[in-house]
Amino acid sequence: YAQSKWIAEQNLLKCLPSLSLSIFRPANICPDSESGASNLTDYIHRYVHSAIELKCAMNEGAIINFTPVDYCTETILTIGENTRG
Repeated sequence: YAQSKWIAEQNLLKCLPSLSLSIFRPANICPDSESGASNLTDYIHRYVHSAIELKCAMNEGAIINFTPVDYCTETILTIGENTRG
């Protein structure tokens, strides 16, 4: 997935002189902060669900950053609106 995403970005960047674009790369996107709606086949959901089912947890010092999908969407839209030429 990461490789295909990179290839798609490179193809878009080749069009830069004629296309105004911004590429956003949010890290780990988690469920909607209000509804909890998410992609149930995403690795994050599977990881957390498996940990619960197996009754195990990450190392105490492990840090994983998650950003709710609604926050990512709102932020990208806001940036896009504020950078229009």
